[in-house]
Amino acid sequence: MRRFIIIFWTLFLVGYSAISQSVINGQVVSEINYQKPNVAVYVFENGTNNGVLTDSLGYFKIITENKGDVHLFEVSAVGYLKTVFKIDLRDKPLNNTFVLKAECSINGKKAIEDLKAGNAKLYLIGGIVPVANSDSDNKFEEKYGIKYFDFGCEPSIHECIMEYNQIVAKYLDQKYGVKWRKKSRTDIILK
Repeated sequence: MRRFIIIFWTLFLVGYSAISQSVINGQVVSEINYQKPNVAVYVFENGTNNGVLTDSLGYFKIITENKGDVHLFEVSAVGYLKTVFKIDLRDKPLNNTFVLKAECSINGKKAIEDLKAGNAKLYLIGGIVPVANSDSDNKFEEKYGIKYFDFGCEPSIHECIMEYNQIVAKYLDQKYGVKWRKKSRTDIILK
């Protein structure tokens, strides 16, 4: 009899636990290009250690044991503003898109300003130590009037840099055709 009670109680608790859980699905995207930020993105149930890392497309699935209809989730990614989002389970569907805001000092607007001022740059994929310009890099900078810039290991938000570089690349395409691309460094952030 005791064994029966233990098995019954175990099944009851497992069933009760499953009933009290909610599954929240969603996606986190950048406000810049509405794609997953190019860094790790974390989603945590606010005020808990219950969290997940998004996949390569920004999707996540989190199981919460919060019994209420309203849930708060904190979403964070390096370079983006940490944001708390509210999910109301009474709203359907339960697939949610969280848009992260970025603070970009380097962006498309800055590229246009720099082009007008004559001091535009092409930003490079950084490493621990910036790579010095070669002779061909210096000739490129002189010929096209564009400087290379390597952040080293502390770059700005990838999507912001990409937006900036795409404006500069479009300018160079219009002024010189695409031949400049064959002479440029391969570590320019364009994608």
